[in-house]
Amino acid sequence: MLKFIVSNDDAGKRVDAFLAKNIPDHSRSTIQKLIKNGSVTYNGEISLSPKIKVATDATVELIIPEQFEETLPQPENIPFDIIYEDDEILVINKSPGVVVHPGAGTNSGTTVNALLGKFANFADKFDDKSRPGIVHRLDKDTSGCMIIAKDQLNLDKLISLFKRHKITKTYLAIVAGHLKEPQDTITGKIGRHPVNRKKMAMVSHRGKEAVTHYKLIDQFILDNSPASALEINLETGRTHQIRVHMASIHHPVLGDRTYGGQKKTSFPRQLLHAWKLTIIHPKTRETMTFTAPIPKDISKLNFAGVKS
Repeated sequence: MLKFIVSNDDAGKRVDAFLAKNIPDHSRSTIQKLIKNGSVTYNGEISLSPKIKVATDATVELIIPEQFEETLPQPENIPFDIIYEDDEILVINKSPGVVVHPGAGTNSGTTVNALLGKFANFADKFDDKSRPGIVHRLDKDTSGCMIIAKDQLNLDKLISLFKRHKITKTYLAIVAGHLKEPQDTITGKIGRHPVNRKKMAMVSHRGKEAVTHYKLIDQFILDNSPASALEINLETGRTHQIRVHMASIHHPVLGDRTYGGQKKTSFPRQLLHAWKLTIIHPKTRETMTFTAPIPKDISKLNFAGVKS
């Protein structure tokens, strides 16, 4: 058992942040799991919420299960495409097929492993050492712009900007069919699929509101079937949002084997690209826009109206 007394300097912190500071060998996400599993007590009472604020002279105790072992991501020499870099942020062009951070079934070859391999002691600058620098995620098979923070201060600032919808994300998607409306907005709650928990779905209860705007770029014939190229802007950033919303109006992203239904395709991945990213720089407050070049598997389709 580990026991800590809260000092004046730590008063007001969340209990997960307090423990992460005092137990640097464990990531903040791991500590959150231990809290939710009932391994943490606050003044003698089990605390199941990582959001509880600690007070001066309070007692926080943590019991780490005997069989518990945390494996933090390791540095790997993996090249990646840098679009922009300064002392506070890094913007990369993520390749399709690359997972952003280690998780169930994936322990290596991720963007996080690449960051740890490129920047010495990178994880030491963050509370959560399992996902250092990660502001937002892209699906494994989605390519394009990703912004990464270089320390905890800038990570917190960028996450706040995302929550306040101050960051604009524009995607390029190739979808099945020809749409009736050249531009429209899709709204509806997205949550876990009621049967397949690995999928997301449009739900009426317990989901989060999601708003997707699309605009037609071009429509054409692909593999003897109608297809459309769309520019998509998100007001929200829900898991699989574009894929779920486009499938909900019967125009799934081509190559999407999870939400594409019976639509057969020769593409090895969903044709979805995080094309542009507009941010307010966390230090300079300057508005900056970054563009990720259209990848070859999409650009070779030769549809009209798109320039990298």
